[in-house]
Amino acid sequence: MKIEYRYASIEDIENLITIHIEALGFYSKQSWIYALKDEQTVYKYYKEKLSHQLNSDHDYIYIALHNDEIIGYYTVTINRSNPIMEVAHTMVADDIYIKENYRKQGIATKFMNEMNKKAHSENIDRLIAFVATDNIPSNNLVKKFNFQVEGFYYYCNLGESHD
Repeated sequence: MKIEYRYASIEDIENLITIHIEALGFYSKQSWIYALKDEQTVYKYYKEKLSHQLNSDHDYIYIALHNDEIIGYYTVTINRSNPIMEVAHTMVADDIYIKENYRKQGIATKFMNEMNKKAHSENIDRLIAFVATDNIPSNNLVKKFNFQVEGFYYYCNLGESHD
């Protein structure tokens, strides 16, 4: 199977949102997106987010295509250093989504390799990935690329009973 790769354009946004919504079933209660609950809210949020990223000079969306159909994508944000705060040049992997029937075919590995190339070309000091602890495939992927666990964060879904 021949997979092609390229950077996304604004014309791709509806397909990117569709892939994301299809992936919602994969999310656990540990994901902040779980709190959004319904597809319309997720659609609106991701349309705004992806539109912003596509029009930004420090965000990138890279896609995988099979027979001209988008089958996966990843997004990254580049944060330039701030000498006052002594913050390094970082690249944050925001999202990686691959349609279920295309998983385990090396697409995520190709995405990570491309992310590494982009990081080197942008003189990035550090790659960062936020992964839910129960997202086993993504945890395995970042471990494969020698990502180290550093800290964690807490969340609370408002509106849920906390008896």
